[in-house]
Amino acid sequence: MNDLIKYILTSLLVLVAQILILNNVNIYGYGTPLLYIWLVIILPKEISPYLTLLVSFLIGGFIDVFCNTPGLHAFATTAAGLVSIKTLPLFITNSDNMHNTFIPSIKSMGANKFFNYTLIIVILHHILLFFMEAFSFEAFGTLVLRMVSSMIFTMVLIYAIEHYKFKATKENK
Repeated sequence: MNDLIKYILTSLLVLVAQILILNNVNIYGYGTPLLYIWLVIILPKEISPYLTLLVSFLIGGFIDVFCNTPGLHAFATTAAGLVSIKTLPLFITNSDNMHNTFIPSIKSMGANKFFNYTLIIVILHHILLFFMEAFSFEAFGTLVLRMVSSMIFTMVLIYAIEHYKFKATKENK
């Protein structure tokens, strides 16, 4: 199947899951997994930076429409897309650059590099999103707790999906 079609179908599935299921998950009243940021993380390296920013903005905007958060997710996701453009080259080697299509994943980067790359993007996204949402430091402790617990749950979900994909491709060979 074409990579573009796979990405579009994956995006639709993740966005629907985020809106219908994950937005309603509120673990201990603090943590909400924000899986949709994974769609920015797995964007192929070869697409233009402008297209990366546009796709990031559209993903965030889509979430904003259904969450009634005018521009918060679009802003945070676009910023995450910008950071992903700048940080991905730090985590890939020259041999990785030789591939026609490089898609960040555990398989293509290795577990440690993918974890570090993903962690940078998730931390930035969550900090921007939660600070813009609160727009104050009044309940700073609660804000940090919400932010950190959401980061942890998001990272666990992303890593679980990537690990499952890695095992599935290994078994198909």
